[in-house]
Amino acid sequence: MKNLDDHKDLIEDVLDEALSQPMEFKFDDEFTRNLMKRADTIHTWRMYMREFLWLLAYLTVFVALSFVAGYVFDKKIWGVFLEGIHSYAGIIICGVLLIVAVMFIDQVVLRYYYKKYTTRD
Repeated sequence: MKNLDDHKDLIEDVLDEALSQPMEFKFDDEFTRNLMKRADTIHTWRMYMREFLWLLAYLTVFVALSFVAGYVFDKKIWGVFLEGIHSYAGIIICGVLLIVAVMFIDQVVLRYYYKKYTTRD
């Protein structure tokens, strides 16, 4: 424990010495403004991405529950439905990727640029 207290005293001494001397550097006047813009940009992207991922998760759960309900309530048509999905798998995958890309552009990219260009200084 004594060793830890010695380190604390050493750190306090170094901090006291460093804080008692005048600063030899100065931040640019625009530093805080640029820092806040960068932090706002990061926060905005994270918020938009989080909203997009939640929307995608909700839609995925909805589609999965629809498939389960279709299987449970109408088992006869389920085999025909799976054959149709299997035969048009490429088109379905491309369609789903296109829908996700359009949703991403709408929910994230366009909102970000709208905010960026309407809140200029």
